[in-house]
Amino acid sequence: MRVHHGEPPRPYQTADGRWRVSVQQGHGSREHRNRRCLSASSYEEARRRRDELLAPQARDERPPDRRLTVGTFVRRWLGSLQLADATIESYASVMERHVLPQVGGLLLSQLSTGDLDDMLGALARKGVSASMRRRALRYLSIALNSAVRKKRLIPYNPADGADMPKVSVRRTTVLTPAEGRRLLEALASERLGPLIAVLLTTGLRRGEVLGLRWQDWDRDAGTLRIEHKLQYTPKVGYELQAPKTRKVRVIRISNTTHQALVAQAKRQAEERLAVGRRWEPNDLVFTAEHRPGGAVNGQTVLHALERICRMADVHRVRVHDLRHTAATWITEAVGIERAKEVLGHSTIAMTERYTHLEATSAEAAAAMDAALGTGSQNLREAR
Repeated sequence: MRVHHGEPPRPYQTADGRWRVSVQQGHGSREHRNRRCLSASSYEEARRRRDELLAPQARDERPPDRRLTVGTFVRRWLGSLQLADATIESYASVMERHVLPQVGGLLLSQLSTGDLDDMLGALARKGVSASMRRRALRYLSIALNSAVRKKRLIPYNPADGADMPKVSVRRTTVLTPAEGRRLLEALASERLGPLIAVLLTTGLRRGEVLGLRWQDWDRDAGTLRIEHKLQYTPKVGYELQAPKTRKVRVIRISNTTHQALVAQAKRQAEERLAVGRRWEPNDLVFTAEHRPGGAVNGQTVLHALERICRMADVHRVRVHDLRHTAATWITEAVGIERAKEVLGHSTIAMTERYTHLEATSAEAAAAMDAALGTGSQNLREAR
């Protein structure tokens, strides 16, 4: 059997007078290769059949592999992703916990929309939340889109027709300026009070605030430099990474934010003196209570915020609601264009999603302590 590499193999005539040509379909790993021997009564017919068989490969299409399972494909897809470690960890966790135990053993070429509806039903019976079922289907759909568009292993995405679980959307809670003042008053006695005050008065993301270092605070200029976020991944632990938009930005802080950082500096100095050499020299502004100098866990911030909301008699809010609150106040005070830069949004449309002007009043700018530098005079006087 003659096999020619580089160019299409030529048909050859055998002793019985027929014409044959050996064709290798696919490329790369063995599971994508399939050698075929074609036979025809003439040279032209053998060449025509060869060209028809190789046409998909010429378009970078791979022949369907009847042995490739969903589990094998998904794990290889996860290994090929070039995304943030936390994103890949999220994909892998959902796939391994919820998707692959249900459909991982099925052949990729035979996976159907009905199989995915069955998967969602099984997860529902196990008590998996609707939001997690939606995430499982969405992540699997992204992987299957790759099988269709890039790998061309299947002709269509069976997830397109699956019944997406319905979830009730949690309404974003935006504090009024009066509620914001009550919350700030209640923060004074809390260890994480300065951290929550910075979240409320800057609109920074939680990871950005947890990743602040003392060198990022310019006291004289009254600014914060946002060039990192604190991210936790199971394999690495806590580490500083580039912010979400990967754009370093410098924001001017209000007098309220300045006072919160001053209070935090004083408290941290006392804690460092108390623990001595046990302090971890991370230069972090906000540190854990039971691991001196170490990073603060995001859940710890949430629990502290819930407790403080009860003390201040304000609506229970999530940490991310503080960002929505700050976005609303800042936008009303200085306009959406400047608010977009402070919040680190890539588009005005994203800032608009975070802005809930109906929840505020004209006193917002005062409550924000002349946010974004309009209160620079007060800030200089505070120093």
